[in-house]
Amino acid sequence: MDNNKKAIVVLDDFFGDDKLTHDMSAREAWDCIKGLLKEQKSVEWINVKDGLPEKDGQYLVVYTFFDYKGMGVVRFSHNLHEVDEYIFDEENRPGWYESDDEVGYFERTTVTHWAKLPEFPKEGR
Repeated sequence: MDNNKKAIVVLDDFFGDDKLTHDMSAREAWDCIKGLLKEQKSVEWINVKDGLPEKDGQYLVVYTFFDYKGMGVVRFSHNLHEVDEYIFDEENRPGWYESDDEVGYFERTTVTHWAKLPEFPKEGR
Protein backbone atom coordinates (compact mmCIF):
# COMPACT_ATOMS: atom_id res chain seq x y z
CA MET A 1 0.00 0.00 0.00
CA ASP A 2 1.52 3.36 -1.00
CA ASN A 3 1.80 6.29 1.41
CA ASN A 4 -1.23 8.13 0.03
CA LYS A 5 -3.45 5.08 0.52
CA LYS A 6 -2.08 4.61 4.05
CA ALA A 7 -2.81 8.28 4.81
CA ILE A 8 -6.35 7.89 3.52
CA VAL A 9 -6.96 4.84 5.73
CA VAL A 10 -5.52 6.52 8.85
CA LEU A 11 -7.36 9.81 8.33
CA ASP A 12 -10.60 8.04 7.47
CA ASP A 13 -10.36 6.29 10.85
CA PHE A 14 -9.56 9.59 12.59
CA PHE A 15 -12.36 11.60 10.95
CA GLY A 16 -14.90 8.79 11.12
CA ASP A 17 -16.73 10.40 14.05
CA ASP A 18 -17.61 13.55 12.03
CA LYS A 19 -17.27 15.83 15.09
CA LEU A 20 -15.92 19.08 13.62
CA THR A 21 -18.21 22.01 14.31
CA HIS A 22 -17.23 24.34 11.47
CA ASP A 23 -19.42 25.35 8.55
CA MET A 24 -17.88 22.34 6.80
CA SER A 25 -18.44 18.97 8.46
CA ALA A 26 -15.49 16.73 9.26
CA ARG A 27 -16.60 14.40 6.49
CA GLU A 28 -16.74 17.23 3.92
CA ALA A 29 -13.34 18.53 5.03
CA TRP A 30 -11.84 15.06 4.86
CA ASP A 31 -13.38 14.45 1.43
CA CYS A 32 -11.58 17.58 0.16
CA ILE A 33 -8.25 16.47 1.68
CA LYS A 34 -8.73 12.92 0.39
CA GLY A 35 -9.47 14.30 -3.08
CA LEU A 36 -6.09 16.00 -3.08
CA LEU A 37 -4.34 12.79 -2.10
CA LYS A 38 -6.22 10.63 -4.58
CA GLU A 39 -5.63 12.98 -7.48
CA GLN A 40 -1.96 13.40 -6.58
CA LYS A 41 -2.34 17.17 -6.74
CA SER A 42 0.37 19.08 -5.01
CA VAL A 43 -0.71 21.52 -2.36
CA GLU A 44 0.69 25.01 -2.69
CA TRP A 45 1.70 25.66 0.91
CA ILE A 46 2.27 29.26 1.96
CA ASN A 47 4.37 30.02 5.03
CA VAL A 48 2.46 32.38 7.34
CA LYS A 49 5.63 34.49 7.48
CA ASP A 50 5.22 35.08 3.73
CA GLY A 51 1.58 36.14 3.93
CA LEU A 52 -1.94 35.45 5.13
CA PRO A 53 -5.10 34.73 3.11
CA GLU A 54 -6.75 37.68 1.39
CA LYS A 55 -10.24 36.47 2.32
CA ASP A 56 -11.77 35.21 5.56
CA GLY A 57 -12.74 31.55 5.34
CA GLN A 58 -11.65 27.96 5.79
CA TYR A 59 -8.15 26.79 4.88
CA LEU A 60 -6.02 23.69 5.09
CA VAL A 61 -3.27 24.39 7.63
CA VAL A 62 -0.22 22.85 9.24
CA TYR A 63 0.17 23.63 12.93
CA THR A 64 2.34 22.56 15.83
CA PHE A 65 1.28 21.50 19.31
CA PHE A 66 4.33 20.93 21.49
CA ASP A 67 6.23 18.14 19.65
CA TYR A 68 3.24 17.24 17.47
CA LYS A 69 2.81 18.54 13.92
CA GLY A 70 -0.75 18.38 12.68
CA MET A 71 -2.84 19.21 9.64
CA GLY A 72 -6.44 20.29 9.60
CA VAL A 73 -9.09 22.62 8.28
CA VAL A 74 -9.47 25.81 10.33
CA ARG A 75 -10.98 29.24 9.80
CA PHE A 76 -9.13 32.50 9.22
CA SER A 77 -10.41 35.99 10.02
CA HIS A 78 -8.81 39.38 9.41
CA ASN A 79 -10.43 40.57 12.64
CA LEU A 80 -10.94 38.03 15.44
CA HIS A 81 -13.03 40.51 17.43
CA GLU A 82 -15.70 40.31 14.70
CA VAL A 83 -15.85 36.51 15.12
CA ASP A 84 -16.79 36.70 18.80
CA GLU A 85 -16.64 39.95 20.79
CA TYR A 86 -16.50 38.13 24.13
CA ILE A 87 -13.89 35.44 23.42
CA PHE A 88 -11.67 37.67 21.28
CA ASP A 89 -12.18 40.88 23.30
CA GLU A 90 -9.71 43.57 22.21
CA GLU A 91 -8.39 41.26 19.46
CA ASN A 92 -8.69 43.57 16.43
CA ARG A 93 -6.13 41.57 14.47
CA PRO A 94 -6.01 38.63 12.03
CA GLY A 95 -5.89 35.08 13.32
CA TRP A 96 -6.72 31.40 12.88
CA TYR A 97 -9.53 29.91 14.97
CA GLU A 98 -11.64 26.84 15.55
CA SER A 99 -14.66 26.01 17.65
CA ASP A 100 -16.08 23.04 19.45
CA ASP A 101 -19.07 22.26 21.64
CA GLU A 102 -17.09 22.26 24.90
CA VAL A 103 -15.05 25.50 24.76
CA GLY A 104 -16.63 27.46 21.91
CA TYR A 105 -14.18 29.51 19.85
CA PHE A 106 -10.46 29.19 20.42
CA GLU A 107 -7.48 30.57 18.57
CA ARG A 108 -5.09 28.26 16.73
CA THR A 109 -1.90 30.25 17.39
CA THR A 110 0.70 27.84 16.05
CA VAL A 111 -0.24 27.71 12.35
CA THR A 112 2.96 27.56 10.28
CA HIS A 113 1.62 27.06 6.73
CA TRP A 114 -1.72 27.34 4.94
CA ALA A 115 -3.26 26.39 1.59
CA LYS A 116 -6.55 26.92 -0.19
CA LEU A 117 -9.02 24.06 -0.02
CA PRO A 118 -9.90 22.32 -3.28
CA GLU A 119 -13.35 22.70 -4.78
CA PHE A 120 -16.06 20.30 -3.66
CA PRO A 121 -16.54 17.29 -5.95
CA LYS A 122 -19.04 17.74 -8.72
CA GLU A 123 -22.42 16.02 -8.36
CA GLY A 124 -22.49 12.45 -9.70
CA ARG A 125 -18.73 11.90 -9.56
